[in-house]
Amino acid sequence: MNGSSGRTAIYLTGFMGSGKSTVGRTLAQHLDRPFIDLDDQIERRESRSISRIFAESGEAAFREAELLALTALPLQSRPVVATGGGIVLSRENRLLMDRSGVRVWLNCPLAEIVRRLGNTAGGRDRRPLWSGDPQELGRLLEQRTPAYASADLSVDAAGAVDRTVGEIVRWLEGLGE
Repeated sequence: MNGSSGRTAIYLTGFMGSGKSTVGRTLAQHLDRPFIDLDDQIERRESRSISRIFAESGEAAFREAELLALTALPLQSRPVVATGGGIVLSRENRLLMDRSGVRVWLNCPLAEIVRRLGNTAGGRDRRPLWSGDPQELGRLLEQRTPAYASADLSVDAAGAVDRTVGEIVRWLEGLGE
């Protein structure tokens, strides 16, 4: 676990459907910090939805836009940031987050993720990699798990939002945040 000296942001990482935006909003309110959804920032900068970026320009273009949004964050405000599910795939992104904040992995089992995603396959602007096939989703989660696991804190995100937020807050208090 890294110390928090000199780092201000709280980056919520995890697979799609793990609750990054929901937990992030509640955590930010509890800590009296601004909340930033990185996907919202990307959509604003690109003037198009995440799924359109993927469809029209490809995943590589989306990952570049993601890096630009990450580097443009107003870190002086000590934000709680909900990241995209694949942001941790880039070593550069992980290093940027580690230098400027703490990374929290919202660890959620595949069955709960599938339940949460439900029938959003193909119709949800923010989930271009969700085809509706749980096995395919499981393979993607398995590929990403080592990068998620490199976070400063892993929290079980399968339960109630308040419990997840409480665990993060207790951990931050232990860091002196």
